[in-house]
Amino acid sequence: GPASTASSPGFAADTRVGINLDDLAQSGSVVFTDAMKQASPWSSDRALALDDSGNVTRLASGQSAQTVIYPFAVYSSGDYTLLYDGRGRIDVDPQTGSITQAANGRAIVHVSARLGYGIRLRLAATDAANYVRNVRLILPGFGAVYKREPFAPSFIARLAGFNVLRFVHWSHADTSAVPLTWPMRPSVGQFTQAAPGGVAWEYQIALANAVGADPWFVVPVGVTNFYVTQLAALVRARLDPRLHPMFEYADGAW
Repeated sequence: GPASTASSPGFAADTRVGINLDDLAQSGSVVFTDAMKQASPWSSDRALALDDSGNVTRLASGQSAQTVIYPFAVYSSGDYTLLYDGRGRIDVDPQTGSITQAANGRAIVHVSARLGYGIRLRLAATDAANYVRNVRLILPGFGAVYKREPFAPSFIARLAGFNVLRFVHWSHADTSAVPLTWPMRPSVGQFTQAAPGGVAWEYQIALANAVGADPWFVVPVGVTNFYVTQLAALVRARLDPRLHPMFEYADGAW
């Protein structure tokens, strides 16, 4: 008779429990200590001039740009720290909260959490010669550590029981079908990690390290051979050697 699948070598012994992580744009979790990493891309009623990282380089007369953070997530009220480089002005939606302190490139935003509404910011002005960029909105209590602790402790704690993290929705490998080259990959310096290009591989690796779970990377359809070899080299250099990476080409490519 046919052999039992459950008795096949290596099958029954693998008791790891894995999880597919939500797309950041639709996540119900606060993932990063810098809330801007979960912001929607800047939008406007007219076409926006953007740099390669998604920052608005100039605004037309009477134009502004908007972004929304946490439209589906449960987040906390409190004093968030808004930071940015360049010259310009960022306003806060009155239903989001209010700015209690402001100086050049720095403000304290008192946020009143509203489930289903999120934190809404408006870029009211930017200097084309030194435009607003590197925007950060730091969670209360993380101003001194957000650079070395990029992930919210509550998010890490929620993943503590899982042995494998599958990043299909973070890399958008379930939707992307265009050729991609390594220089076009999502970067840690882009305006938001919730952009159409997906989350930077560096953050995917860093999350696996922080949780202590094996990462299951899913590369988008159309990437070049060089892209794949560079990704493998990045994982080799940055992943905790005690973890075991897995790689998949696209999502259900069969």
